[in-house]
Amino acid sequence: MTNTIANHITSSRPRAAVLLGAIAASLLQTASGGSLITDPSVLLVVDGSQYPIEVRPDSKGYGFSFGIDQPDAPVSMSGYLNPDPEISFSVTVTDFGTPSVFTFTFGQLIVPTGAPNVVSATLVGTLEDVGGDGISLTPSGGPLAMVSLVGPPNTNMGVDLGPAVAYGRTPPPTSPSTYPYGAFSAGPLVGPGPGPWTTMQTTLSFAFSGGGDIARLEGTVTILEVPEVNGGVLFGLAALATGVAWKRRRR
Repeated sequence: MTNTIANHITSSRPRAAVLLGAIAASLLQTASGGSLITDPSVLLVVDGSQYPIEVRPDSKGYGFSFGIDQPDAPVSMSGYLNPDPEISFSVTVTDFGTPSVFTFTFGQLIVPTGAPNVVSATLVGTLEDVGGDGISLTPSGGPLAMVSLVGPPNTNMGVDLGPAVAYGRTPPPTSPSTYPYGAFSAGPLVGPGPGPWTTMQTTLSFAFSGGGDIARLEGTVTILEVPEVNGGVLFGLAALATGVAWKRRRR
């Protein structure tokens, strides 16, 4: 099952004509429950200050790389938006002074993706308590830090990740201390329908602990339409879950 999904991802290529049609159609639609995505976009918000990020097109999608060196909360980030369809990112924040709130939003138009489909996501990183006075990361937009949607209308993909964590004081000589964040993962899971979905958006939003603490986070989100000829992939997922439950009942 995993090989079938991986092979399909590897062999898929953006279908330019179809994607252009999706762009034209999306410009005429409104996404209920959120903003309309009309172009690939990356936005950073730090304590209410917005920083739109330039994306660079290539033959497959859009890359981005950005850094701000503001005194209270320097940020560096990079990643890739693939309309065929995947979002990947890497961010590093250093939170000097009082605690700050960071929000990263990645949005793009995607090749129309209907049901059945398979979705997955990962989030992993490290948290460095520089001053030894404790460190915490708290989702600021809901119970989890990373939320992913497809649309229109905006529909949760079912692969949100990133719980709140906190670690206590580590006074010298043991400080600074570095703690793992994750790895967290979801999927492959049967994704939302009916679609076809033509937009994809991932938001990473969290309050950090200040005091010079550093967070380094990496994430990926994918959605893969399963062709009718490969519908057995979904059946395999369901059969696997059923088999595990049956074995547990026999014990």
